[in-house]
Amino acid sequence: MRWTEENIEKEVFKVMKDLNINRMPTSREIIDSYGYKLYSAIWKNGGIEKWANKLGLEVKKTFKLSDENIEKEIREAMQALDINRMPTTKELRENGFKNLDRRISRTRKYSGWADKLGLETKSNRTVRKRVYKDTSINPNEYAVYRGDEFLFIDTPANCARRLGVSMNAFAFYKSRQHRERVKEDGIHVVCVGKEGDYEQDSKEFNEQLMQKQRNRLKGVAL
Repeated sequence: MRWTEENIEKEVFKVMKDLNINRMPTSREIIDSYGYKLYSAIWKNGGIEKWANKLGLEVKKTFKLSDENIEKEIREAMQALDINRMPTTKELRENGFKNLDRRISRTRKYSGWADKLGLETKSNRTVRKRVYKDTSINPNEYAVYRGDEFLFIDTPANCARRLGVSMNAFAFYKSRQHRERVKEDGIHVVCVGKEGDYEQDSKEFNEQLMQKQRNRLKGVAL
């Protein structure tokens, strides 16, 4: 077939009829329906937009990949999902937002968009609750110091809770590695035995512990 303007117009309307559309077919629709011959003829004679104007047809609107449009879509998805944080890829894909999921992945990624929009992510909100529990019924107790200042005496679990650290962190405070690194104004812990093992005056006991701590360098810094 010789691709005259008349033949191109005829074939364009034929594609529209076959696809049951009332707008200018897209490049992909033309290629999928009639291969590259009609597509090539259109582009050699001005392109899709020229032929749409020539035939008085609208062009299919395409999504402009801009920050403004993606942000708008994210806000709309949040409203649809009734959440006030960054949606997850699973939430978007399972609720009809697959295109938005692809756009997010192709641009700033999920963490990048969350930072840009000032949104929390689901992982930020899933904070593991610390569990404080001593491993024995009658555990040793520890005197805790910050530098030379005595803070308190308690079991490992209670010490960790009162210091606001995990049980693993408090266990490290008791280690040799920590004792070697501890700063003078850091946190030091000294084992004083089990409850009831000491019956000394608190001031005398405090001085004894401090001397013991200095001599043995038994402690840990925050």
